Amino acid sequence: MQFPGLPTNHVWHFLGKWGWANVDWCEATLMGFVTEPANTWSNLAYVLMGLFLKQKFKPEHPLLKLFPFAVMALGFLSGFYHATNAWITQLGDFIGMYLVASIPLLINLEKLGFKKAGTVLTYSLLNSLLPVLTVIGYSVGFPIQIMILLFFTAILITEYFLAKESPLNSYKNLIMTHFFFLIAISFSALDVSRKMCDPHNHFFQGHATWHIFSSLGLFFAYLYATQVYERRMPKLMTQTSR
Repeated sequence: MQFPGLPTNHVWHFLGKWGWANVDWCEATLMGFVTEPANTWSNLAYVLMGLFLKQKFKPEHPLLKLFPFAVMALGFLSGFYHATNAWITQLGDFIGMYLVASIPLLINLEKLGFKKAGTVLTYSLLNSLLPVLTVIGYSVGFPIQIMILLFFTAILITEYFLAKESPLNSYKNLIMTHFFFLIAISFSALDVSRKMCDPHNHFFQGHATWHIFSSLGLFFAYLYATQVYERRMPKLMTQTSR
């Protein structure tokens, strides 16, 4: 169900000349700079998680160094999308998700023998191509949310092949990543299907809950990506002293 658009006298209406978001979330849109308060401010969870990761960990891998900044960028881009509900800002939201999700996947590919996969250049090229594919998908009516699901699938597939050669000491972090994202997806699905929906509750919304639980999932995704790089359990208390 596509977002129907904002009134012509809305402050963000001009963004609609590029089209509106391809999803109409439950929360009622308001006049003003923040059209969906709950869905907007809940993105602070990503910003705070990114700051936490930046403070607690001092990784060696160039992509792991970028991970906290990618999570913070996701928070700002997703927040702006929900404040405006326009297609152009939704594209920014997807760019934020790609910036984060591509890091564990590229590290997995690097460990599988694709040495250049873990470079900043490959990361930049991939995240330049994905928005183009997203624009094409949107223009032909493809359900672009599936592209994020493809990342989860690709990470699991690459981990399967990695485990055959060098299994991790523990798969707790990978399991916890998917556990929190499963909870997040469930709330988001209940929201968009209107099975759990109070449009005028601007404090609690299902999709806002997605932001909170998925930010927790990203914490474990970071630990998992660190495990893959080191092929051992990352030590939370000692990494800050490197």
